[in-house]
Amino acid sequence: MNRLSLYLSRTGRNHKGSTTRFLLLSLSTMAALLLTTLNVNADDEALYGPKAPPGSAFIRIFNSSQAAMLTASIGSKTLTAEGVYSASEYQFLPAGEYTLNLKQSQQPLVLEAGHYYTAYLNKSGAISTIEGQAFSQRKKALIAFYNLTDAPLTLKTDNGKGTVIKGVDSNNSGFREVNAVKISLAVFNEQKKIASASPIALKRGEIFNLFAISQPNAHPSLVWVQE
Repeated sequence: MNRLSLYLSRTGRNHKGSTTRFLLLSLSTMAALLLTTLNVNADDEALYGPKAPPGSAFIRIFNSSQAAMLTASIGSKTLTAEGVYSASEYQFLPAGEYTLNLKQSQQPLVLEAGHYYTAYLNKSGAISTIEGQAFSQRKKALIAFYNLTDAPLTLKTDNGKGTVIKGVDSNNSGFREVNAVKISLAVFNEQKKIASASPIALKRGEIFNLFAISQPNAHPSLVWVQE
């Protein structure tokens, strides 16, 4: 073999070796990137929970009783509100017909895609539901007012000078996007103050739920639940 042939032979072997190493390195890099992506997705799911697929409906329960814990089931989901006057996390389900089992009560429900529902036991022990609202505004806070009493209520500043959410009927809800401020609110029946809520510091991008709850022989209680 002359020098030229020997050179070409060695060059070919080196080129094949370089190509093989390059392919192995590329495959190794791709595998590492894939593993990293899977780990990130798994970490996100562990931190934030699984993402709801398109067409999902959302439901939670509110513990309007004096029980230390309230548990419900609907479809394949279990809802747990830990503590008096607390709410469970929202769970998502495909839109459709379901039966909600809450304490000793059952209630057929039709859940619509993109809708948010809060279920609770009214004073007769039956299940009632109130619709919520999606919120994705990052520059404002959302006040969500849920009236679980028997009378229409208006949410105002505690001094009565500013109306925040006007005329929310019994077993209904009202919503208002507001700036991030510290605020004291109260509920009024026409011009009469019924009850005051604890002062709260509203934060941007978050939902602040205020529940008005009937009390036997007393004014309703106002309870904040932050999402």
